[in-house]
Amino acid sequence: MRTKSAWVFLSKLNVGWTQTSIKANMSTEQNQSNNTDGAIVAKGKNFKLVPQGTHLGRCVHMIHIGTIAETYKGNPRIADKVALIFELPDVKRENPQEGSSPVELIMKEYTNSLGSKANLRKDIKSWRGADLTDKEVNEGWDITRLVYGKDREKKSGVAAMISVTHSTTTTGNTYANISAIMGVPASTSVPAQINPSKVFSYSIKDDKAFVEAFNQVPKFLQEKIKKSDEWKAREKSISGMLATLPAAQAAPQVQGSEDDLPF
Repeated sequence: MRTKSAWVFLSKLNVGWTQTSIKANMSTEQNQSNNTDGAIVAKGKNFKLVPQGTHLGRCVHMIHIGTIAETYKGNPRIADKVALIFELPDVKRENPQEGSSPVELIMKEYTNSLGSKANLRKDIKSWRGADLTDKEVNEGWDITRLVYGKDREKKSGVAAMISVTHSTTTTGNTYANISAIMGVPASTSVPAQINPSKVFSYSIKDDKAFVEAFNQVPKFLQEKIKKSDEWKAREKSISGMLATLPAAQAAPQVQGSEDDLPF
């Protein structure tokens, strides 16, 4: 039997995508991913990947995928997963659909772990310029501050420098991946946030609000969410609502002293 998710949710929830607190756990499980985690494959001639190189970005969405089975280096494992989605204000989309982001979005997927070798821990360290303290790790660090910033009322995601690389598989599919996340130099001007800060989590207690929030999640992530233990535990109570929902939004082209710290 799988273990339950180790996420901790603290704050009162709002309707829709939620303003909850989410704490990554101190699991010693390491967060490793293959080159397709959080990447988007170029399958058609008109599909445009996020260019390789370093881009100014901002963390705008966080999605708790849940506890799912996956394969890493040929070995099956169970992992609690979360996705961070960044907007890239300098990478404009060509002819964006009405209601969609006018700039490119890119995602990175993580295991919910703050272990010393976990990718989430490593990226937080390089992003804010300091490792998490023992106290932060032991108590669980609220990773929603990446989406909302230190001042949650402002709902302003934390800016970052995003390093993007391309990789091509043996079948010829090309992916854009986040290879590194770093802090923004003090001399760099950061544009205002374009997409609203949003967090999707299983801690939304109201079924209607939970389903409405789920319907805003990109379709390719919805498919992952539906395979999670947390979703399966909730599915019976929301099945009738799911059947009456309008079509889900089109998936974005997602290509993946402490007071002195930026977050």
